[in-house]
Amino acid sequence: MKYLKILPAWGIILVLSSCVLSYNYQAEILIPAQISISSEIVNVAVFNRHDISERPKVSLSNMQKNKIFGLDSILLKQAVIGLEDGLIESPRFVLLDVKPKRLVTSKAPVSFSELSWNLLERYCSDTTDMLVELVRAGVQDTILDTDTTDLRVNNYYCVITTAFWRLYDMRYKKISLYRIQDTVKIEKVVGDYSTKYFGDMMEENFSYSMYKAGNRFSQGIAPCWAEINRTVYKSALPGFRDAGQLVSNGKWMEAAEIWKPYCYIKSRFVASRACWNMALASEMNDNFELALEWLKESKRLGLNENVDDYKMIITDRINQRTLLDQQMDILN
Repeated sequence: MKYLKILPAWGIILVLSSCVLSYNYQAEILIPAQISISSEIVNVAVFNRHDISERPKVSLSNMQKNKIFGLDSILLKQAVIGLEDGLIESPRFVLLDVKPKRLVTSKAPVSFSELSWNLLERYCSDTTDMLVELVRAGVQDTILDTDTTDLRVNNYYCVITTAFWRLYDMRYKKISLYRIQDTVKIEKVVGDYSTKYFGDMMEENFSYSMYKAGNRFSQGIAPCWAEINRTVYKSALPGFRDAGQLVSNGKWMEAAEIWKPYCYIKSRFVASRACWNMALASEMNDNFELALEWLKESKRLGLNENVDDYKMIITDRINQRTLLDQQMDILN
């Protein structure tokens, strides 16, 4: 009994080390845009070339609907709304208004030529650095058929949206044209398939697909927030539970102070996972180089699972940071 009372602390750790378990942690990080826009461009406006007419408030046949969808203000506005929502969420640009928001009328022919600078200067405020124009957009629907004998795979109904966007650099009078395509896949329903999706659900699916295409283009020209999943080790070891609570509140530096002593204990099992947590804390504080050092130590102590994959992720984040700093003008 006396021996149990003076059981050394490291003995307790050895007993509890088997209680170290991995959990999933989700966070949001800012990732760079696919297209690097000059950091001098800050104020951006969006122009809808196809803001044409109000949707007729009458029942339409499929043929009539297809014709209306080609020049429908509400449907095509979804692409613009998706783009504007993405630009608002990004810390990169300031979104400005442009008036009027439409160029053509329901009776005028649709032109896809570049807008004149004189016209743009009349529409845009003096502070506008860049205007983004929805040049054209269209939707297609298709069915992906699979082997009906394979019960593990369902058939799908797909809506494919293709949108063309033109960027006008108002400062240096430069123009760029981009094409974006996005697919919305809906599980096939049982029963009268064509009636359901080409009837009541057609507008909803087309609108959602158009919105996604616009939102996706915003991620192409502006840094955006992306959700990441990381592994964090928790335990009943003294302090580990408190560290887990600190992580839940985003207090990574405080949690690291608890994990760090465990990186040097005799139990390599515990120490390797504490080093992993230190690497995670370093990443969450944007110290990617230090994260790689902790991962190296974690592997040396015997943790092999996912360490190399995590190293690749951190290396990629280092490259992203350089590009992101340029896009956000942090280096200047």
